[in-house]
Amino acid sequence: MLIAGDAPIRDRYKGQYIRPANVPGHVTLDMIQSYYEQRGKWSKQEEESQLFIGSQHALALTMPDQKPAILVQRGPVAFARSSGINQRRDHDFKTGSNVYTDLIQTSIAINCMDGQPWTCDDIGSDMFELFSMLRHEHKTYGFFKMENIVFSELRKLKDSARPQNWLSVVTFSVMMQLTWKVEQEASTLKSLVINLEDV
Repeated sequence: MLIAGDAPIRDRYKGQYIRPANVPGHVTLDMIQSYYEQRGKWSKQEEESQLFIGSQHALALTMPDQKPAILVQRGPVAFARSSGINQRRDHDFKTGSNVYTDLIQTSIAINCMDGQPWTCDDIGSDMFELFSMLRHEHKTYGFFKMENIVFSELRKLKDSARPQNWLSVVTFSVMMQLTWKVEQEASTLKSLVINLEDV
């Protein structure tokens, strides 16, 4: 699978297999981590990070209570209609390989949590700015279309693993372009017979 977009972005995921349904959340998570890494607030070394940034699966893990947390959660995923004959974008007559382009659409929820309401609101504002004001730049990540970007009101968590925390949520719907390459198995020479009498 190739994620459509600029070459540096495609190269970032080269050699990785990401399930199609997980691509929107995976890329969103990567964008958030890069955003805070550039600002010196997040690092791959957890002890050096000022923020905990993870996927929805991190809900089942032990998250550090002393750090603000950002959890990315995706909604239902559906295929959308794309252009081309059977969504085929290219055909290599020499090798027989085909390149297909698909569009998938889903919703993303970015849950921002912290024990201090103002910190929680600041993180939510960062996410709203990242995915609304800069949405036109996200096509390089394969985000074909982004709509309905909403920043929720601040509320107190009750029944959760972090009951003392506040929560703000940024949600949006996204359509992503995925590019697939299907290669035909090349024919190989199994044997060669030479009749010397005919030479």
